[in-house]
Amino acid sequence: MPETPPTAAASCRTFAARFVSTMALWALMIIGLNFRLDWPLVLIIVIFGILGTWEYVRLNRNDPGARAYGSLVLLLAVVYWAVVSWAGFRSRGLVSLANQEAIPFWIDFGALLLIVHGSFLLALRGPLEGEHTLRRILGALGGFVYTILPGAFFLRLLFFNETGAHLLILMIMIVKFGDMGAYIIGSWLGRHKMILHISPKKSWEGFAGAILGSCVAFAGMMFFDGSHLLPLTWLSGFVFAVLLCLVGVLGDLAESVLKRCHGIKDSGYTLPGIGGILDLTDSMLFAAPVAYFYLRIIS
Repeated sequence: MPETPPTAAASCRTFAARFVSTMALWALMIIGLNFRLDWPLVLIIVIFGILGTWEYVRLNRNDPGARAYGSLVLLLAVVYWAVVSWAGFRSRGLVSLANQEAIPFWIDFGALLLIVHGSFLLALRGPLEGEHTLRRILGALGGFVYTILPGAFFLRLLFFNETGAHLLILMIMIVKFGDMGAYIIGSWLGRHKMILHISPKKSWEGFAGAILGSCVAFAGMMFFDGSHLLPLTWLSGFVFAVLLCLVGVLGDLAESVLKRCHGIKDSGYTLPGIGGILDLTDSMLFAAPVAYFYLRIIS
């Protein structure tokens, strides 16, 4: 039977569910920001990080041989998030961030060694299955590089300086306002498609709208909260906004590649009206490391 197009009532329910999910997430972040509490933001980041890895692992759920590799990635995610969270909290008042990273990069390199060694150890358990075994090994490495390693930069932004929470919120707003600008302008004026075989709905007009939305987000934050956004200035901030918009669009397209290769529409159904965790964080996973290194360079 042909697929029934969504009714107006169904679209309203989807919008309402998405609105409630989005408002609940923003409420938790604003509470942490207003009361200068790091733990609500850390809790959200860690939960989303682990769930995002779980969604990635589930992409290969039809391959029984990949389950052990998926379990390894999930176990590493839990341990990794626990260690980087501890390092971040420990840095408050104990580390001069001008001279030392709040979350040292040896944690990342150590975790990378563990996933590489662990993946090949799992391959030694029984007879090799050619390309299937190789895909499982590379899939485990990809899970770490795509969902775990970039996610830690959310915490690195949070603990970047005494007002790191404001910088974290700025990064999220720039990326999400870019998404909104792309959707609004693309729906209104979109005529010239970007990459039809990956994401048929994306247009170059929407891409321009994304840049506009990101710049508007930065300008608004700078106007109302500029004193908490150091080391950004108006000039370096607009460069920051455009740069995050560009890598955010790439992150969105990267997840589209994953979903198309696995023949699925959404990475999961964790967030009502939105989809999976990766559907929400895909662009930010690419933007967070770029945001961190840009801020370190201009500091």
